[in-house]
Amino acid sequence: MQQIHDVLDWFNGLLEEINNAISAAKETAAQALREDNDDRMRLFVERTIAMKKCMEHVKALRKEWATIETISIPRKHAIKNKKASPSTRIKKGEMTPDKDYVIPILGVLEAMGGRGEVKDVISHLYDVMKWQFKPVDLTPLSSSGENRWIKTANWARYNMKEGGLLKSNSPRGIWEISEKGREYLKKHGSHR
Repeated sequence: MQQIHDVLDWFNGLLEEINNAISAAKETAAQALREDNDDRMRLFVERTIAMKKCMEHVKALRKEWATIETISIPRKHAIKNKKASPSTRIKKGEMTPDKDYVIPILGVLEAMGGRGEVKDVISHLYDVMKWQFKPVDLTPLSSSGENRWIKTANWARYNMKEGGLLKSNSPRGIWEISEKGREYLKKHGSHR
């Protein structure tokens, strides 16, 4: 059901915004510490702690929401429908997994000087990965019409930010490699 995936995307966007707010609060606390303003520093440390607590709640809700798709009717209660259409759910191995996007994304960003606008990164990423895409990757999503691989690339980006390979405090619409991402790319090879 597409709505479940749309809400998961919303959760990912919310988590990204909370992460940006946490980074901003940390920076404000650090600035207050440098300015020897203890009250302001304590205020923003407390806000950071509260935001992190909220983030954990959102992560828990996202995890709980993701389980909704696994709910099924026990076989003995299912209504038999001989005309039911075959499942449109993609089976494992039919599409390129998001882990296969990591090195290409890092390589594209490095080639672009370390950062780039989403549309440019996606365009370059297609050029790098088009040879390894499976037919399912190139099918359009019913919800947005964009090719499935673009959504997978965005999931990969989200996981890379969570893992510290991409900067989490980049401006909206910008993907930016982190120092950890550069080290990972050097260690694990390039996309070319």
